[in-house]
Amino acid sequence: MGASGPVRPTLAALAIRDEALAEFREIGTPCGLHEEVGSLSRRARYLRVVMVGAALSLVALAAVWFLSPGDDLVISQRAGLPAGVSADPGHSGAVVRGEERLVDVYIGGSSSCPTELDRAEFADGVLTVHFTSPRASGPCTADLAYTTTTIALPPEAPSSDELDVRIVIDD
Repeated sequence: MGASGPVRPTLAALAIRDEALAEFREIGTPCGLHEEVGSLSRRARYLRVVMVGAALSLVALAAVWFLSPGDDLVISQRAGLPAGVSADPGHSGAVVRGEERLVDVYIGGSSSCPTELDRAEFADGVLTVHFTSPRASGPCTADLAYTTTTIALPPEAPSSDELDVRIVIDD
């Protein structure tokens, strides 16, 4: 017999196939794996939901951490006073550089244990700069050294001497 075209299943072959499919649907695959596969996919769906929830929680936590108020205002922190400033010993202050829209906040303390910047935030027309007392693991020198923190002004802040700057030192 020669092949003269595509082979077409007979009606008897189609009936056997349909009967086997119906039986498969009723009893599942051999060894009862049909039910196990269904429960695995339920577990997989559950795990997928849990993983998506965990991922969204991490994204939200990261957004809160990275976008917390004032974190983007701080540009730099360095030893010494701002250019052109001579401060009375032990006094803190701020110099507004209006054209550059920057504020240099200086604070005195030990050179070996300088006061640490915590955060800067602008609200209700006031730039508040929070510092924390140093947490030294050893002794601190008793000298007086200044640390200057440069902060960028947000667009809504005035860029002149009208700016109110508050320096807060938390323990």
